[in-house]
Amino acid sequence: MNFKLIIIALILLSCKPSDCEKFKNGTFKNYENGEWTKTIITRTNEFQIEYNEVTNEESKDQVIWIDECTYRLKSITYKNKPASKTTPDLIVKITNVGVDYYEIEVAEDGKEPTYWSRMELIN
Repeated sequence: MNFKLIIIALILLSCKPSDCEKFKNGTFKNYENGEWTKTIITRTNEFQIEYNEVTNEESKDQVIWIDECTYRLKSITYKNKPASKTTPDLIVKITNVGVDYYEIEVAEDGKEPTYWSRMELIN
């Protein structure tokens, strides 16, 4: 009986929050093929704002978490203008995490991924 309790306690103690959890909120730099895209992404529980430092364009999306490492982006504004009603939702899946970065694949809802990048935590 005590052996079963010890095993259950060890299992419960070994469970930790998802590694994706630490990247749900924060400010990130976006890298494609090792090059910084000059885009800063700031995400809270509800919204994600992407700002391109070269073009001064900003886009805002609603963030809806699907599971611990996957979220949906619903476009609110795109390049400083209201988003079109036909703008597709994007599904973002965190595929790898490091100490201060994570890697993603992005797909339009219901389609295969078409975009991959690395996000580095800056705040």
